[in-house]
Amino acid sequence: MRRWTSWIFGGLALVFAVWGITQYMAKERLSTLVENGYQRAFYELTYNIESLETLLAQASASNDPKQQMNYFSDTWRQASAAQANLGQLPLSNLELANTEKFISQLEAFSFSTFRRIGEGQTLDEKAWNSLQGFFRQAKHIRESLDKMQPHFQKGPDWQGVQRATMAQVVRAQDSKKRPSEEGALESNPIVKSFMMMEDGLKRYPDPDFEGNMLNFRARPRGFTGPQISRQQAVNIARKFMAPNKRNQTARVVGTEKGDVPAFHVEIVPTRQENRRGAKAWRTMMSISQKGGHLIWMLTERNIGKPTISVTQARARGLKYLKDLGYEGMESLAADPFDGVVNCSYVRKIGDVWIYPEEIKLQIALDNGEILGFEAMNFLTFKGAASAPAYPLTEAQARARVNKRLKIERVRKAVILDDRFRMVATYEFKASLNKEKFLVYINAATGDEVKLIREVPGQTEII
Repeated sequence: MRRWTSWIFGGLALVFAVWGITQYMAKERLSTLVENGYQRAFYELTYNIESLETLLAQASASNDPKQQMNYFSDTWRQASAAQANLGQLPLSNLELANTEKFISQLEAFSFSTFRRIGEGQTLDEKAWNSLQGFFRQAKHIRESLDKMQPHFQKGPDWQGVQRATMAQVVRAQDSKKRPSEEGALESNPIVKSFMMMEDGLKRYPDPDFEGNMLNFRARPRGFTGPQISRQQAVNIARKFMAPNKRNQTARVVGTEKGDVPAFHVEIVPTRQENRRGAKAWRTMMSISQKGGHLIWMLTERNIGKPTISVTQARARGLKYLKDLGYEGMESLAADPFDGVVNCSYVRKIGDVWIYPEEIKLQIALDNGEILGFEAMNFLTFKGAASAPAYPLTEAQARARVNKRLKIERVRKAVILDDRFRMVATYEFKASLNKEKFLVYINAATGDEVKLIREVPGQTEII
């Protein structure tokens, strides 16, 4: 009997050993895959910035409008790519406002200048000065990124950066811990290099140019009201939760600086046993310090089998917003994916859809719970449009649409143009063969403001 028992336990030990080794190898492969993704984003970001420096220098030296258009078109494309690659790095807990502002402003400047040159205008003194300012900033960032290269040959990796930034968040919750402790942000050479690069950008003045979208975005309209306390932020957060979760454990776990200071509130089950396993869930929210407005919310939990339809989920989302006091909202789009549906809602004035005033919800299809909430657009543009005028008739606007398109639906909509200005338009949902398009015609001038191709499988405007 003992012999058989020994064989059984020996076999089990072997099974667990093999399982453990397999799990370890899988973890190592995943770690390598994640690290390679971060490295790729960093080196592509470096390439983007090097290209921007070269293109800006070429645009400064060129006197040919066609060549200048090519340079600014490429600059626009590289700035957009740089923004995407920067966003893929694990730097979300660092203050990189100046770096992000430089990329966004350069993207806007390039596009605006490209358009003006295409319309026959020349690079005036104001635009020239802005161009030189962007060139100096690009050179500073490129030199900073070059100095980071040797660090990756000495051991530090991007997952170390991620751990350091997360440790900083934890330390912010515990005043007894000191920034000099092991793992502090300042002790990581990569993080320190980014912080020095960010600090260096403060020396450069903010470029002044037409079409600077950041000049508008820096003045959101919807963050009204008095300053709130941490306890008030917790109380506000609770009212956005499902009724059965409003009395669970809630606390402020951090703050956010920047253009819109906010409290980060965490809500978790009060009972410890419900914080793990199949019943586990966790909700994070960002509540503005001015006025106590919910900016975003995200609940993490396991999603069960669907029991409600997408149509029912959209209706629940609309009721959720109405119960919270968001009046005049209508369902705009729905995108089901992996047990949830991402829904967009926008405000309507009469029969006009105000697209910039948008709130996005993520709704679980297993029980209709609101898992996600995002209202930055709504809070930025709230009240900016009021009863827009429509000088052109629908028939006059329809005449400006390509005759080859088959028009399926028409509605009035206020959108943002490429310079972030509100424009009253007629929206034509149309098709050409099997392709679907949204065509926006300016309701005052009849110009085609924007044309969007609807990609199959992606969110479709209802």
